[in-house]
Amino acid sequence: MGLWDKVKGAMGKKQRAREPSKRTWRLTWQDGALQLFAPHGTFRVKAIEPDVQAQLAALADGTDLVCEGDFDGRHDLEHLIVTAAKAAPPLLGQRPAARAPLPIELPVEEPPNAFDRLQDALDTLASVRWCEGALAPTSLTVSVGGESAKLDDVAWLSAHAEPAPFGQAGETKIDRAVRSTLRLRARGAATIRGLELAGILERIEEAFSLECHVEATLLDVLVYPPGGRFLRHKDTPRLAHQLGTLLVEVPVTHRGGDLVLIEGDDEHRVAWSTPGTGPRWVAFYGDVDHTVDEVESGTRVTLAYVLTASERPRTDPTLAAHLDAIADAAIALLADTERVPDNGLIVPCERLAIAPDDRTEPLTLAMLRGHDAAIARTFERCGFAVRVVELVIPSEGDHDHFPEPDDWGTQPLKRPIPPSVFANVDAVSYEDDADTEEYGPMQIASIESYLADRDEELEEATWLIRRGAGAKLVHEGLFSPTGYFGNEASDGFLYLAAALVLKPPA
Repeated sequence: MGLWDKVKGAMGKKQRAREPSKRTWRLTWQDGALQLFAPHGTFRVKAIEPDVQAQLAALADGTDLVCEGDFDGRHDLEHLIVTAAKAAPPLLGQRPAARAPLPIELPVEEPPNAFDRLQDALDTLASVRWCEGALAPTSLTVSVGGESAKLDDVAWLSAHAEPAPFGQAGETKIDRAVRSTLRLRARGAATIRGLELAGILERIEEAFSLECHVEATLLDVLVYPPGGRFLRHKDTPRLAHQLGTLLVEVPVTHRGGDLVLIEGDDEHRVAWSTPGTGPRWVAFYGDVDHTVDEVESGTRVTLAYVLTASERPRTDPTLAAHLDAIADAAIALLADTERVPDNGLIVPCERLAIAPDDRTEPLTLAMLRGHDAAIARTFERCGFAVRVVELVIPSEGDHDHFPEPDDWGTQPLKRPIPPSVFANVDAVSYEDDADTEEYGPMQIASIESYLADRDEELEEATWLIRRGAGAKLVHEGLFSPTGYFGNEASDGFLYLAAALVLKPPA
């Protein structure tokens, strides 16, 4: 019996509820089943609802269908139960397959053009920013230098702890007004027993649809006493190939201390004040903003792990099917001389690139994570030249999706802009020399030192904004690309985003 089998056994093999897949699937009816035929293998769906099975019975083998369904267990094709199906439009250059008349005629849609196919293929790859779960009851202990204690022994932990610092603008600081937390002095040298990480990591890999396995390295044992808190922040990148953070609850009763994950207008609250039957966990990407609310009473104890992408490849049939669809659409676009943009494409990423705040070198594909890295490699395999840029994008509106870029103020960055630059300012200027005569005295942040030279390729490229594209709102208020705060200033929003710049082969 493998380690994961033991974990599942300890958890009582709890069955997960069915949940909508929230996407469509192009599948082939073959030998009485719906299947995906891909270069990396053939995959069958788990089941077909009886009413759909009856509709499909009269189809000829080889008929392509667009299907909807629910996941029953894992989030991949082999755990899909198909709940609806309709005839699929032919692919570009493909003759419609012959088929027998259906008992109920399925509508046939007009085939999309190559550009729309690529847009649709990118849109079906859902964005996941965090995931969470619970473990079976277990006793957690910590060992440090020959001593050991239960992790819910708050007195022992406090006696072996020190104030936890935080990073700001490349400096390490201690300020209880920002972070009032204790951490175990031994930090990563401590040994945690009773926690089976293998099952957690498998769930994270599955949720994030990763092409590689994930590794977790203990960073801190954190203790939040009454009054403990941590203001809004992002976790500082510490390791190469860092993905994000895993937090594991140590079940200790307390009040307050909720973890709040923030992505644009979307907030997710993780409340562990009342212990469950076993420890709970939450994992999130490293560029997700988060806070820890003030602990009102009791003590909040958590284990903090750094999640990194390993070099061990992982097979994910669902992700592979998505990437195959993107590759097919990209190749079709290159073959469509009337639609392929001569000046290239800009495809915004889901996440910001993970790079030090003080970097001066250009971003690289190695700094991308998750779907962004997989999509970049897919375009490279199709023949595109791919580079990654970080952009500042102005907008007149607050967007729950990606802001509409414009040529006037969208500019590339040569290094990341620390969040502290935008703190407590009235306006943002693209220039060091700002003229505020018409507005009077203002607190102005200049971002000139962070801006790269204007990029003509970016200005002439075609934007292809996928549904999962992400941008971070960093400033709301006045801004001016010229530094003049008169009739050229705008009252709106500034966003930061990473994007792929794709050039077709010469």
